[in-house]
Amino acid sequence: NLVMGDSGGYQIASGAMKWDIKHRDRIFKWLEENTDIAMNLDIPPRLKYQGQYGECLEISKENFKYFSDNQTGATQFMNVIQGDDEHTYKHWYNQVKDFDFCGWGIGGAGGSLYRFMSGVYALLQGKEHLNSTNEYFHILGTSKIRDFLMLIQLQKSLEDIGSKIVVTTDSSSPDRAVVFGTYYTR
Repeated sequence: NLVMGDSGGYQIASGAMKWDIKHRDRIFKWLEENTDIAMNLDIPPRLKYQGQYGECLEISKENFKYFSDNQTGATQFMNVIQGDDEHTYKHWYNQVKDFDFCGWGIGGAGGSLYRFMSGVYALLQGKEHLNSTNEYFHILGTSKIRDFLMLIQLQKSLEDIGSKIVVTTDSSSPDRAVVFGTYYTR
């Protein structure tokens, strides 16, 4: 079995967990002890942190440096980019691209095809799909059926050009509609 772990950045952005630097080491150690692959501890610039893009990027960079400096190899960590459009994703990417990790997570893409494509575009423009040390592109929180079709096409297109990247996603349900208490019939 392969266990992929998330760092909890979304829980921090949603306010379910208050950010405190003391959590960083505990999260890092838990991920190293319990997962094969994991996301870095990013602070998404949305929800509680809407409008605080610069602050979220700076905290995330400090966390990424900590994860990079302390990784033992027990877990393969992935870099994470966040943004709202092609410019902010590209800016975030340029700020964190030099950390040595095994792939990329794209945050904030769930529910927005534009953000999804903006994150993918930043990575493709940076030629991350050709970097031999990268193994994964993980789209965080993607739950719409339409997004799954985009992921399938992205995977196929990467394979067509000889990239070894594996496209992954995480979702608690095949469609977010069930999260809001709705269900499908017929």
